[in-house]
Amino acid sequence: MSEEKEKRKRKKKHSSTSSSSSKSASTSKKQKNSQNKKAVKKPFYKEWWFWLVIAIVIVIVVIGVLLIRSIMIDDQNENVALEETSMTMDKSLTTSSSIPLLASSSSTIANQNSENTTPESSSTSTSGENISATNNNNLTVGERGKIEQVQYTLTSATLTDERNDLTSKKPKHVLKIDYTIENGSDEDIPTGFDIQVFDSAGTEMTHYPLGDTNSFISPGHINDMSAYFELDTLGKTEIRFIPDTNSGEAVTYQVDVQ
Repeated sequence: MSEEKEKRKRKKKHSSTSSSSSKSASTSKKQKNSQNKKAVKKPFYKEWWFWLVIAIVIVIVVIGVLLIRSIMIDDQNENVALEETSMTMDKSLTTSSSIPLLASSSSTIANQNSENTTPESSSTSTSGENISATNNNNLTVGERGKIEQVQYTLTSATLTDERNDLTSKKPKHVLKIDYTIENGSDEDIPTGFDIQVFDSAGTEMTHYPLGDTNSFISPGHINDMSAYFELDTLGKTEIRFIPDTNSGEAVTYQVDVQ
């Protein structure tokens, strides 16, 4: 009987030992599997959050470019609108300053007749009077030149410190030309584009956009006009007025600009 008990005890010990060993083996297998799963990870560029970040960045960049472009277009449109408004205001001021020639023409004719009948008084005219020249070449400030039925009188040609902030031009000097034009014809005369300026070196100067009084002068009217030109060198300057007529002639003034 004792031997059978010992055999049973031995069998129980063997079964418990085998079960514990199998449990430990299964536990080690599970640990190895979990470690392998942890070791094998997806690359970051295969993760969903990576592509979400990329899409957000692209959307932000596109929106920024569109905003910058719209701001630049708005600035350009604003500058153009300001220039158009300035030109419109100048034209309206010029039109409102137009004076009928009915009364002034009679006084002008009377003055011319008085000058013709009294040569001594014309030879001693003051600088403030308009003097009719015998030709249209090499006139000076205050003298009047005439082509067909259109008369020009240069009243002043001086430098100005005014500049236009809306233009990219950076001239060395800006010449302001003030003149009077009398339209004795029976057609409208365009002004503002009938002037040429040459500096002391004989180089034709470029028009400068600064409050020019460009308009059309109706028949029988007198207008006081202004024009601005870039000027590279000071000294003897030639100013030509070329009306829109079929003659093609010019009224030329010689001015010493300092």
